[in-house]
Amino acid sequence: MKINKRLTSVALASTFLVLFLILISSTASAQYALQTSNRYYLTAVGGGGQTTDAIHSNATVITGYETFYLIPQSGSWYALQTSNGYYLTAVDGGGKTTDAIHSDATVITKNEMFNLIPQGGSYALQTIRGNYLTAVDGGGKTTYAIRSDATVITKNETFILIHI
Repeated sequence: MKINKRLTSVALASTFLVLFLILISSTASAQYALQTSNRYYLTAVGGGGQTTDAIHSNATVITGYETFYLIPQSGSWYALQTSNGYYLTAVDGGGKTTDAIHSDATVITKNEMFNLIPQGGSYALQTIRGNYLTAVDGGGKTTYAIRSDATVITKNETFILIHI
């Protein structure tokens, strides 16, 4: 009888540990680089903290400024955190052709959340207003690199997430 109680206790403890690890892994952030359709990487200029010229799309190698933590929010919604701990913001929730992205947020609000929509090996990033982020010309830009006004997904609205 004592052996069965001990085995039951061990089994319950093991089950709890497995469930806990699954929960942690499903809510933990992961670090990624975002690659454009023309194989450039998005860069958080200066590692974040910018309200102008916040994102470039011309990097050809991944360094610290090209890495982002995807912070789970709800379902397929994520916040993107820069290497210096700031969050990307879709200014006005999206719908902008200029001044579309800032990288100076220190807290997550609805404008810092992006819906990752699978596109067969890549993802579209949808803003809270339903628009999509666009890598202008598929990347390779240091000014006006990102827009947030797309209403349909084309190749320039897709990004490959490369796990770091």
